[in-house]
Amino acid sequence: MRAVITQVRIGPHTGWPITYHCSTYRPRGIALEPVWGSDHYEVDMPPHRYAAWDDNWGSNRRDFDLKPWLDNGKLHWIAPGDATATLRTGSADCPYLDLPGTRKDNRPF
Repeated sequence: MRAVITQVRIGPHTGWPITYHCSTYRPRGIALEPVWGSDHYEVDMPPHRYAAWDDNWGSNRRDFDLKPWLDNGKLHWIAPGDATATLRTGSADCPYLDLPGTRKDNRPF
């Protein structure tokens, strides 16, 4: 599994979503995260796509220290405003380290 962080505008605000990508439908033993700002996650198993809920969302540990993930290749990044969405690796020059603000869960429930 790999993850990618980028920067997006959300009205007058700035958001830094992290999306997760893997070659299998669902890695075993890893609880899925809800779609950003929602209370469910989407499952895409062609030919079907559906929304699902789970009660284990609280089991995923929140980790806001991105440097180790960037340096071990598990987290890639796209520069703010990069229309080509070029994936970059490593923590050098990464603008998403030590971002200001509150570190908390964004779930609406």
